[in-house]
Amino acid sequence: MTLPSLPPNLLIGGRSSFAWVTARLSDYAIIGCNAEAEVLYGINAAELVGRSILELSIDPESSKRMIDRAVTDPKLVSWRRVHRRADGTPFLAHVGFSICEYQGETFVTKCVQDASEITAAERLLNESYERFRAVADYTHDWEAWLDSSGGLVWVNPAVERMTGYSVQECMEMKEYPLPFIFMEDKAGIAELIQGAKKGTSGNDFEFRLVTKNKSVRWFAVSWQALLDPDGRQIGIRMSHRDIGDRKRAEEQLRMQSMQLEELARARAEKIVELEQRKLGMEKLAALGTMAASVAHEINNPIAGIKNAIRLVSEDGSVSPRSVQILGMVNQEINRISRILQQMNQLCRPTIAVPQRVTLSLMLQEVIQSVTAQCSPKKVHVYVEQFDAEETEHLSLCELEFRQIIHNLILNAFEASPDGSTVQIDLCRPSPKQLAVAIRDRGEGIPPEQLPHIFEPFFTTKSDYRRAGSGLGLAISRSLAQALGGTIEVETQIGHGSCFTLIIPTDP
Repeated sequence: MTLPSLPPNLLIGGRSSFAWVTARLSDYAIIGCNAEAEVLYGINAAELVGRSILELSIDPESSKRMIDRAVTDPKLVSWRRVHRRADGTPFLAHVGFSICEYQGETFVTKCVQDASEITAAERLLNESYERFRAVADYTHDWEAWLDSSGGLVWVNPAVERMTGYSVQECMEMKEYPLPFIFMEDKAGIAELIQGAKKGTSGNDFEFRLVTKNKSVRWFAVSWQALLDPDGRQIGIRMSHRDIGDRKRAEEQLRMQSMQLEELARARAEKIVELEQRKLGMEKLAALGTMAASVAHEINNPIAGIKNAIRLVSEDGSVSPRSVQILGMVNQEINRISRILQQMNQLCRPTIAVPQRVTLSLMLQEVIQSVTAQCSPKKVHVYVEQFDAEETEHLSLCELEFRQIIHNLILNAFEASPDGSTVQIDLCRPSPKQLAVAIRDRGEGIPPEQLPHIFEPFFTTKSDYRRAGSGLGLAISRSLAQALGGTIEVETQIGHGSCFTLIIPTDP
């Protein structure tokens, strides 16, 4: 190995921030040093010259091995060693050696720097790092740093608690964090990172991720650029927090809003219904007043007319044809009287005292009456009495109940074609209720007519020969309501209708 030849003044001369000590390699005797060495070791150059360079270290043998290593490797080699000052005080030094040759002799130059301040700085740096690690690692939120290209540099342990993936798994993950982002949200997070690499920042960007155990969770991320002292971007900081509770609260609020909207809609419909009922009641009140007035004004003339017809009919000089015509007139007068009675009953229903009845017997009597009234129409009636023991003997208002059932069965007969069946079902929906369902096999009620079927004088019968006064259903509902019950209707075009009377009753 050939060593460079250098003049002695370059070995030991000049000013420097380092202490230089030069010695012969053959006997390690110091031949000179610079002023910094005198200050560092606390001894003047005259006293250093001639002493062994190995004595400057508290471990001479170790120093000798380092010098030998420097001889085999001409590059500057440096170590951190403990040296001794002239008064025996040890200090930590940063040491380097260089080897050179001059006039056929080999020299070693030892470069020494007091490492106390460096050590103190390193200690402060380590303490700062430990404080940072303690703060970052124990932060509740999931924190991550990306470099300027978007690669993951650091992530805190909270990531495992929130995603199930460990810090190591995240560090080894390609295109972090996209692999565990919910598929529909990947594009948004990728765009966010691309924007952050260009210096954008933002807050509370919501997204979903799929945890290691395959559950889906909601998070919000805030991000900002990391800058060096010169303002150059060196990375991206991302802070993630779990917003599952917030999302559940938002969903609950949304459901409550929908429920409130539904409740408001139902109440609005109820208000409309009550308004319509109010109008109907006002109409019925007006009709009742009119009916009472008409009945008062017409009943007496009608009675006179009926007496006159009876007297004329009993006169033997009247021809049979005239008697027949007078009979027809009498029937129409009776029809007028019934309409007046129905109008009065519609507007001012009177309720009798409840009494014990045998339901099956009453029902058979009503069916026979309707069958005779609808003759010669052929319609069969099938009665299904559920819980017969509970529906046979009841306490109810017989006259009102009989009239409601009569009207409903009569309507079913008239709606049903010849040869069809009217089905009547009786049951107890509750211990204090009776339900009578009457189902026909007619054409059904058109949707546009259904809201009006309980209105006075409204009829669905287009045949004038079958058309009635349009008061049957209106009277039936009025009586049912007076009894504390209801009448419900179900209908289907082409398959008939079912009217169900539900009234309170005692067993």
